Amino acid sequence: MAFKKGKSGNPAGREKGSINEKTKIWNEIGEVLSGATLEIYMSNLKDLMISEDAKIKAEGMKRYETILEFFKPKLARTEVKQEQISETIISFKD
Repeated sequence: MAFKKGKSGNPAGREKGSINEKTKIWNEIGEVLSGATLEIYMSNLKDLMISEDAKIKAEGMKRYETILEFFKPKLARTEVKQEQISETIISFKD
């Protein structure tokens, strides 16, 4: 069955111009992660990542990776293997 040009297959569907649920959630996350909340989060994250304790530093990296996934979702997970482990340095400017 073919639909007429310009007609939806679901006439009772979402209204034209309405925002879908994923967009609403992104907007809410953006509101939460702005202003003072963002400053506090970044300060705490910085403290974790500059720690001398490897476990605390690893927790900071895990949190950093988690927040990045909200803003830059992965298209596909990839695994990178290398023979030698090199140190990664992340510096923050105040």
